[in-house]
Amino acid sequence: MSPIRYNCHVHVFTKKYVPWDMLRLPDDSLDKVIMEELEKAFHQYGKYSPDIIHRVRDTVQEYSEKKRPNLLDQISDLTAKVADLAETLHYFLNGSPDGFLDDLFDTYRKEDPSSQWVFCLLTQNFDYAAPGYYQPFYKQLEKTLRLKESFPDQVLVFYGLDPRAHKYSKIDEDWLEKSGVDGFKVYPPLGFYPIELEECGFYKLAEKKHLPITAHCSIPHNVRYQGDAPLHGVNPKNSKKLQYLVSKMTYPLSWKPVLDEHKDLFLNLAHFGDPRKRKWTKIIVEMIDSGEYPNLYADISYCLDGLPRIARLIKQYPILADRLLFGSDYFLQTLASAEATFLNDTLEILGQTIFDKISIDNPRRFLQYRAPVA
Repeated sequence: MSPIRYNCHVHVFTKKYVPWDMLRLPDDSLDKVIMEELEKAFHQYGKYSPDIIHRVRDTVQEYSEKKRPNLLDQISDLTAKVADLAETLHYFLNGSPDGFLDDLFDTYRKEDPSSQWVFCLLTQNFDYAAPGYYQPFYKQLEKTLRLKESFPDQVLVFYGLDPRAHKYSKIDEDWLEKSGVDGFKVYPPLGFYPIELEECGFYKLAEKKHLPITAHCSIPHNVRYQGDAPLHGVNPKNSKKLQYLVSKMTYPLSWKPVLDEHKDLFLNLAHFGDPRKRKWTKIIVEMIDSGEYPNLYADISYCLDGLPRIARLIKQYPILADRLLFGSDYFLQTLASAEATFLNDTLEILGQTIFDKISIDNPRRFLQYRAPVA
């Protein structure tokens, strides 16, 4: 019988449902230069074509030679890089969640035909954090839940929480049960501390209904609060102060008061092993290794560069083998590397035994055994 594996961190939303800044990248990155040129080309030509790849490649090559001669040192095939990013941008601007999901299914069937994969689709509520021309959160949620209706054995849906959306009313428990929601997604950089969800009763509800929570827990760059109103007394025009504030909101220890109060809460701190935040990784390791939080997990999404260190940490702290989760952060992961590369490198670097734990055993416990059983 085929093993059932889980990718615990997946996004399938497009520009129709989220702000364009979802794809903004660090200012000093090659990807940012390529994406800016691709955006101009798509706007100029109105559609995706192979000719765009070559035009953008030549423009980036010329830019690098004239202004930033070391920009291309870390990449062997600029044409392939441009083509990969062009495909991601094209999907984001013109595609559909159905298209993203089809692409995901095809990739995993091709790379791992002996397994059945289940994907956790994480929604995010930008209604109170990022003004823009996109549909309200409930539209994104409705579309994602329809995907689950179409693929009930392959899709789980996580509801994007924001305390501002439920300031005056709690979520309807009856609706929650009927909706098919399988968990909650929390994204603090959009402008709130985890403890603020306490007032809305979400943590008690998650415990009562056995709903796991996945929380963003890495450096918030451009996907953060973008409103005009002050946030906790900080003027959003002061970029440095805003960055410091949303980083505090996202910091792993910001979850400690919640976990201390809610011992039965199943929490996943996402993006474990991020090479840019070694201190954050260390804190999560210490929280797990302390034994105080038996239901605390961490997924490795968007951490391809961190996999060798994750492998070393597992040897140093054996408990991590039972608490890490496989998650890729698709489709955003495709900005860094192909989804197949992330999947295969994870298996190669961590080994089959650990891979089985993080893609089969640990997710089943974290998800509290919802989804099919082999």
